Amino acid sequence: GSYHLKETLNITTEHSGKNGFDIIFRGTDKQNPPIVHGGTKLTNWVEHKDGIYKTTVEGDVEYLRNLYIDGQPAIRARSKYMYALKENWKTDGQKTGGFVLDVTGNNFPEISKPYELETVWPLTWFAQRLLVDDITRVDDDTIIMHMKQPMFDVSQAQTTQNIAVMADKACFVENAIEFLDEPGEFYYDKDEKTVYYYPYKEQNLDVAEVYAPTTEYLVNINGNSIYDVVTNITFDNIDFRYGAWNDTSKEGFLGSQATHIIKGTKGHQTNHTMPGQFMVNRADNINVLNSRFSCMTAVAVLMEDAVSNSKVDGNAFWNLGATGVIIDTFDHDPHFNSD
Repeated sequence: GSYHLKETLNITTEHSGKNGFDIIFRGTDKQNPPIVHGGTKLTNWVEHKDGIYKTTVEGDVEYLRNLYIDGQPAIRARSKYMYALKENWKTDGQKTGGFVLDVTGNNFPEISKPYELETVWPLTWFAQRLLVDDITRVDDDTIIMHMKQPMFDVSQAQTTQNIAVMADKACFVENAIEFLDEPGEFYYDKDEKTVYYYPYKEQNLDVAEVYAPTTEYLVNINGNSIYDVVTNITFDNIDFRYGAWNDTSKEGFLGSQATHIIKGTKGHQTNHTMPGQFMVNRADNINVLNSRFSCMTAVAVLMEDAVSNSKVDGNAFWNLGATGVIIDTFDHDPHFNSD
């Protein structure tokens, strides 16, 4: 069967296997395991114009960053070109919150909702994402991107060339209907609660299964302390799909290395491990076996703090926004393991 999680499945010590018994969630059909997902199915597509189709999203969905058609990812509508960073925008000789971009050839369209844009900077280890507040067009060859804070200032404090956005870099820009001009791209208008998609000629949206991840974090197994842990639970032969992670839409994304992400404010940045769709903390004998994880953002399985005698074995991972499995963390919270 298919089981839709409209919110995170929280598993606590009350759900532990006790007195020598395990709690086992197991699919009996290895070819067609039960599907546990956090996706909204999109149907009733109608033609918009120029080969683009649209449909309305039911419910209060503010963020929709990913779209999957028959299990394959669509591409968020983005610019056809990359734009070189000339310099940081300056006022009265002082650097302020923006970029001056080279759009030589007048190849940057007029954007109706610039406050929804993201600049995407493909660097050595990560594609950094910074949010746009507004755009000023200087001339046919130059625009100023006014960026949202505080992540812009945090990005400018980075000095390692592999992760820093600096003057020799270039970006593409995404998330505008004006960029929706190639098959496989989509755009979500959160004001109208409408998804626009440009299908490939081989795709028939009347029969295709189209899902958008809308539930953040599918499963959270979390004990009370290192002395009161969740115990003896097994997930075997389960198909997990369509988990969302919306932090990037709210504040942007700065990555460093090995799913190490940077947050905070200028002069007070903090470091974190990227969250998981299947998270385990303060637990013992938790087993994830022979299962599937696909079509989701962030990490698939994260066993982070105070997890012992547990196993992740025989699983398959594809179409993920980040790493398949993380065991442990680089930065243990000293308060996390206390009573």
